[in-house]
Amino acid sequence: MKANFPDQARFELLSAYIDNRATPTERKQVQQWLDSDREFKKTYLRLSQLAQSIKNIPISASSCSEDLSLRVFAKIDGQKQIKKLGVAISVGFLAVLGFVFCLPKYFIAQNSLQDHDSLAITLNRPIIRLP
Repeated sequence: MKANFPDQARFELLSAYIDNRATPTERKQVQQWLDSDREFKKTYLRLSQLAQSIKNIPISASSCSEDLSLRVFAKIDGQKQIKKLGVAISVGFLAVLGFVFCLPKYFIAQNSLQDHDSLAITLNRPIIRLP
C-alpha cells in the first residue's frame, strides 16, 4: 500500500477518516482528496473494505473475556490443588520414613526393658489380676 500511497500523513488522516476519528476540518480535507485524487480514492476503497472485513470477523465464544478469566482461575485453582497434594504426599512420606526408622528402635528398647529383673517380676506377678 505504501507504493501507491507514499505520504504517511495523508494515509494516517485517511485511516482516521474511515474510523470516524477525524476532526471536521480533517474530514473536509479528506473529501477534497477523494474528489481530486484517483489513487487516494482507490486506497480509500481498499481501506474501507478492509475495515468492514475486520468488523465482520466473527468472535468465537472462547475469546470472550469472561470465559478467559474463568479458564485462568480454573488453572490457578488446579495448580493450588496440585501443591496441596504434593504437600500431603510429602507429609505422608515423612511419616512413613519416621515410622520405619523409629519402629525398630522402639522394639529394641522394649526388648532391653524386658531384660531387667524388676520388670520380669512385675510381669510374673501383676498387681491387678488379669483374666
